[in-house]
Amino acid sequence: MGAARLLERINPSEPITADEIKELNQYLKKELKPLFDALDKYDTDVLIGSSGSFDSLAEMIYHRFHTPENPLVKTDYTFNLDYFEQMYHQILTSNYNERLKIKGLAAMRVEMIVVAVIFIKFIITKLKMHEMVLSSYSLKEGILYKIMQDLEDDKPAPKAAAKPKAKQTKEELNTEHYG
Repeated sequence: MGAARLLERINPSEPITADEIKELNQYLKKELKPLFDALDKYDTDVLIGSSGSFDSLAEMIYHRFHTPENPLVKTDYTFNLDYFEQMYHQILTSNYNERLKIKGLAAMRVEMIVVAVIFIKFIITKLKMHEMVLSSYSLKEGILYKIMQDLEDDKPAPKAAAKPKAKQTKEELNTEHYG
C-alpha cells in the first residue's frame, strides 16, 4: 500500500480535513490489521523507509531545521521525530500552493506528501516506534547487503558440506521448492 493508492482513495481537501484524516486512519487500521497481528510477535521500534516520501521528508527537515547532517549525501539518515512532528503539522495545515513553497519538497510529491505523512504517523503511533530511519538503499539492495554480511560472518563450511547444485532450470527449482 503506497501513498498514491491512498491519495486515490481519500482525494483530500486542500488542506485536508479532520474527518478525512480520521477516515484515512480507520482505513489504515483495517487494511493493516494482518501486519499488526504479525508484528505483535516481534519487538519493533524502528521504522525504516526508503526513497519517495521519506527522501522528501529528510530534505524538508534538512532545509527547515538546518540540520548538520545532509541526508542527500548519506546512505542512512536518522530522523529527529520532533522535527517530523513539526513537518507533519505544517503539511496537514497547508494547501497545495503553500506546500509547493516548502524547500526540499519536490513538486511531484506536493499532493502525495499529505497522505504519506498521515500513513507514517499512523505506523509510528500504532507500533510505538521510537526511531525512524531513511535508507538510501532499496529493499533489494538491503537484502543483498544482508546476505553478503551473513556470508562474511559465517565460518568456513566443513569439508564434508554439500556442494552447491549446478545451475537448475525454473521447473527444477519450482519442483524442489513447491513440490
